[in-house]
Amino acid sequence: MRTLIRAMTALMLLAPAAARAQSIGPFTTAEVLAPGGHVFGAYLQTGDDALGVMSQLRLSFYPGVDFGFQGGLTRLDIEGAADRTLIRVGADVRAATLRVSDGRGVDLALGGGLSIETGDDFSAFSLGPSAWVSRAWPLGAEGSVAPYAKLGLAYTSLDAGSIDDTDLWIPLHVGAEFRPNAALRIASEFEVRMNNDLANDDWSFSVGVNLPF
Repeated sequence: MRTLIRAMTALMLLAPAAARAQSIGPFTTAEVLAPGGHVFGAYLQTGDDALGVMSQLRLSFYPGVDFGFQGGLTRLDIEGAADRTLIRVGADVRAATLRVSDGRGVDLALGGGLSIETGDDFSAFSLGPSAWVSRAWPLGAEGSVAPYAKLGLAYTSLDAGSIDDTDLWIPLHVGAEFRPNAALRIASEFEVRMNNDLANDDWSFSVGVNLPF
């Protein structure tokens, strides 16, 4: 009986550790903002075991470089254990490498970022480099649609219950931004977590809006 109780306790402690190791999506294209530009976004995220909301502020102070700051909440549905609410924050920086406006075939940006997820007896820290690529295509009189992708290499350190582990994995985000006009951008994207040993679910889906101002 004691052995069974210990095994069940170990599984409950392990469940939160295996349930989460997620990068924060770009939620936008590889087009780096012009100096003085700002974009605010809000997004709904869902996966096999999680539902959350995220927001993002992107801005630029220098030509060819922009910054992103993200924050939100995620509710984890953990089988065999109490649900967890996580606070998620992150930041990234990227530099334009190729631009369609300069006659290139695609927009390409290179950079990196970090994220922190924290909750009751749960803490995860991730960082790593990433590359963004996209191309906008005209749609109608004043609209456009811009498919995009972000590929990264993420190092994650996870502390949850009795679990203290690290992992090196590959987050891939693929999505599109629909722009009916200059004031509204509707974004949707999938995240696929490749070689991720710290997650039960290998994917998530996000949808939201980006509002330039």
